[in-house]
Order: sequence, then structure tokens, then C-alpha cells
Amino acid sequence: MSEEITIAGHAFRVPLRYEEGHELNAKEAAALNQTYHDNLRNCFAPRVKAARESGNLDLVMLQKQLDNYAQAYTFGSRQRRIDQRPTDPVAKKALELARTAIERQLRQKGIDPKSVETATITAKAKWAVLNRPHFMEEARIKVHAAQAIAQEDLTDFMWRAAE
Repeated sequence: MSEEITIAGHAFRVPLRYEEGHELNAKEAAALNQTYHDNLRNCFAPRVKAARESGNLDLVMLQKQLDNYAQAYTFGSRQRRIDQRPTDPVAKKALELARTAIERQLRQKGIDPKSVETATITAKAKWAVLNRPHFMEEARIKVHAAQAIAQEDLTDFMWRAAE
């Protein structure tokens, strides 16, 4: 079996060297482990950076999170990095709720949230969503309620509005 790859703009056929069940030698295993560690590092680095920037660098907690992430990691699956905007409506809402809570806390301390860098508030909000489960719980409730309302049959309402 072979596959086509592009090298310097030109198509070339190359053999598929590995397949499911292939037994690895020591050098192949080392190369795969290196790639695995590089992928973990690249995907997890933004989380560590966000914790450091928010002033909440808890290495014990981060190690537990990395252990869970590494356990669930699989090659070839697309996994959202922590520095990307959430596309999941619940995660997006949780981040919004955390930002609002942080801004409220700043106001209570007499600090105008606009005087704090957006990146700092975002980093703190990401940390809060990861470490304070109530943000995800509240977000889940709000998003599910909004989705339920959106799915309601509004036919009766629309007929009355047309009269």
C-alpha cells in the first residue's frame, strides 16, 4: 500500500510503513513517545501560561489536569487547545459567567475592570472555569433553557402576531 504526499509542491507516492498491530522497535517507540510528549506540551502549555498569568499557578492541580488530558489523548483526534475560543455553547457561556464574576469582584474592590488588561481577565476567567465547577453547571442550565425555548413550537404565537 502507498499514499501520495506533496514535497516542495510535487506529488510523490510513498509506502505506508505502519499499520494497526505493527510491532515497534525501540527507536520507533521512542519517536512516537517524543511526538506524544510534544503534542501534550503544545496543547497543555497555554493552560499553564493562563494559570501563571492569572496568578493561580497550582502545579499539583495542573499535574492532575495534565494526567487526565494525557490519559484521554489519542493520536489523530482533533482536541481543542485551551487558548482557542470555546465553540461549545456551554463552555462559551461558562467563560462569559466567569468574566462577569471577575469584573464584579474588581468593582467591589474599587477597581474599574476597564483598567485591567482583557488578557488578564480572560486568563483568570479560564482558570475559574477549570477550577470552579459552578460556572459550568450554571452555564449548562442557562444554555439548555435557551435551547428548550428555541425549540418550542411558536406557531400559535406567530398566528396571533399576524392578525
